[in-house]
Amino acid sequence: METLINEQIAQQVKEVFKELEHPVEIILFTLQGHQSSEYIQQLLDEICALSDLLHLDIHDFDGDRELAAKYHLDKAPGFVLAGRDGTDILDFGIRFAGLPAQFEFSSLIYGIMTVSKRDSMLKPETRKSLAEIKNLIHLMVFVTPT
Repeated sequence: METLINEQIAQQVKEVFKELEHPVEIILFTLQGHQSSEYIQQLLDEICALSDLLHLDIHDFDGDRELAAKYHLDKAPGFVLAGRDGTDILDFGIRFAGLPAQFEFSSLIYGIMTVSKRDSMLKPETRKSLAEIKNLIHLMVFVTPT
């Protein structure tokens, strides 16, 4: 099978991953028989092979709806980027739906780094403004290559 990440990109990502600090759990929910699920699993396998701090946990979306619901994942194929502290999973609310290719690939790498560092890297004034929000906000970011 041909790799999705070429050697040059893999080396660049490996270099970035030298800055990983804490383990990252990638919780993937696939759909049986869907080619996009196979591509996402292959991509995440290739990414996880680039660092010992990354682990891929694979579930069938239809067969494990309760776990998907626990992570508020309502689209498949899709996955959660979470931290791992021993046996505890630390959910930071980062979700991906579909294949993170092209422009989304850098968002995936950035998300992995953010979870591993356990820091959003937001400026102090932004953190202060966010802390003042009293209502629950459901924020979704959509990336569409054009």
